[in-house]
Amino acid sequence: LRITLVADRNGKGKWGSETKAPPAGTAQPQPASPAGASLAALSIGTVQIKNADISYRDLGSKTHHQLIGLELLVSNPGLQTSFPLSADFKYLSAADTHTVPVHLTTRITIDLEGQQLSLDDLAVDLGKMRLAGQVNATQIDTQPKVSGRLNITDFNPKEWAKLLDNPSLETLDLPIQLQLTANLDSAADRLQVEQLSINSSLLKATGKATATRISEAPEANGNLQLEAGNLKELLAKTGNPIETQDPKALQRLATRFAFKATGQSLNLRDLTLELDQTKFTGQLGINRFDQPEISFDLSGDAINVDRYTPPTSETEDAQAEAQTDAVNPLLLPVALLKELNVQGRLQLQQLIASGLTIEKLDFKTKAANGLIRLEQLSGNLYEGAFTAKGTIDARGDTVQMQFNKTLSNMQAGPVLKALADVDYISGKLDLNINGTALGNSVDQIKRNLNGTANFSVTDGILSNINLEQMVCQGIAQARQLQLAPSEQTDTRFNQFDGRMTIRNGVVNMDAINIGLNKLKARGNGNLSLPDEKLDFSIKTTLLGDLESKACEVNERYRDIEWPIRCVGSWNDDPSDLCGLDRRELQKLLGQLAEKELKRKATEKLEDKLKDKLGDGVGDQLKQILKF
Repeated sequence: LRITLVADRNGKGKWGSETKAPPAGTAQPQPASPAGASLAALSIGTVQIKNADISYRDLGSKTHHQLIGLELLVSNPGLQTSFPLSADFKYLSAADTHTVPVHLTTRITIDLEGQQLSLDDLAVDLGKMRLAGQVNATQIDTQPKVSGRLNITDFNPKEWAKLLDNPSLETLDLPIQLQLTANLDSAADRLQVEQLSINSSLLKATGKATATRISEAPEANGNLQLEAGNLKELLAKTGNPIETQDPKALQRLATRFAFKATGQSLNLRDLTLELDQTKFTGQLGINRFDQPEISFDLSGDAINVDRYTPPTSETEDAQAEAQTDAVNPLLLPVALLKELNVQGRLQLQQLIASGLTIEKLDFKTKAANGLIRLEQLSGNLYEGAFTAKGTIDARGDTVQMQFNKTLSNMQAGPVLKALADVDYISGKLDLNINGTALGNSVDQIKRNLNGTANFSVTDGILSNINLEQMVCQGIAQARQLQLAPSEQTDTRFNQFDGRMTIRNGVVNMDAINIGLNKLKARGNGNLSLPDEKLDFSIKTTLLGDLESKACEVNERYRDIEWPIRCVGSWNDDPSDLCGLDRRELQKLLGQLAEKELKRKATEKLEDKLKDKLGDGVGDQLKQILKF
């Protein structure tokens, strides 16, 4: 037998036939007896086809399928009895160059009067894979209902990559066992999967589902449980290898959920997801797969994101940083921000990312059409707490931002180290900042940052900056004394606060106050965020005697403000940043010398008045002359 079937570009086959309706009023011939009765009387011993070739080509879809060397044997077929059928052939598709041997055996029962058909002891061998089970159909002449149970063993995706025209399966060398129990009701247009089980060495899954309107707009409901014993190895086999900083990351993935799916949406509820030692619960939804709208409400215990980042060497980090700074400034993903369509909330008991440990993280956002709203961001960090709200507007050519952030009772040292690589200020930090910014890169954002802020640091230390020693140097110069070096290099303070105004990336501080045990200081200055430079002038006043005898306080020095200036890059060594303001100090020393001359002249005049007029008259005259 040689059969060649060809469908044209419209999908119409040349072998089809068209039956014209008879003219109106034409009487239809009626069978003398039911068809089933005549066919039931038909008796055939054996039907055998040998060495047949069947070829089907669809010019529209450009597909070509062949059955080569078909051997078909049917023994004692009947319409009211059960009879065996076996077939052997090789299957070849245009997508593959190798044939797939197929062996099929089953036992068929046909009941035309009851409109029933069953395939018992069904076994199909496709290469190394075997499909076995049972299929039953009713109402076969009208609207068939089909039920069945199938077991698939030794299915290896790698062997089917070319046949399925899916190159990504070529590396997936993973034999899979599958069990399926399903019912198809064409009248109700419904498919019900009562049991689904998938087993392999790396992946296990079970579930059930019901699909409705399957011929028009399918909609499915069900539940699924899945577990991957070694996710990293599974990803490698699918052609997506991942290297992580922690070699023990991605060892386990387990999830279970109820789902509802359509052709354009997928919603997961009662979701439980376990990734290694982390557990998430909640719900997740995706609408419009072509332009995804994502919604989520998830809560989890603890996750260390750093474990899952790719490993990099210090050399690679330095090269990447140099290239970013010199050639490619860090850009914002503007195109992604414009397309982002997300609404959701994430709560974590603990998050570790970029070396930061955040407790009780609460994140809530809403993004659509390029406008991203940060409705809630709060958590505990560095022994304190933070809250933030804001918007990112990417609807135009340039991204615009607005934000409000509050830090409460937080350790200042780690915060400044993370934000600006500054490690010489410690203490408890309170900060409130309101600001706006615009730009499509980090550098542009720094240069276009504007806003206001207030800060306060209590019970802290200025490392490698000794304000007392600087004041002592000024007093020693005024008294013309030699100042012994101090072993103390830091400054402990009770309070350090101020207010800030930010204009185009320059932070102006006009009301800095520093409170120490024996000093108080006030000042002003600015920080340039783009250039990472600072320039501050600080006036310090003595409140009590300092340790050095050269700094002993008397009334002549008690109300004097000693000038200190801090200038340079905030990454410089703090001992090189701050020191006495030489120009202002010379002015101050000149004023002190003038006062000292006046004081000595006044003392001599007092002595002469006492000698000439006596103590009482002299004091009265001094009062009159305002000496």
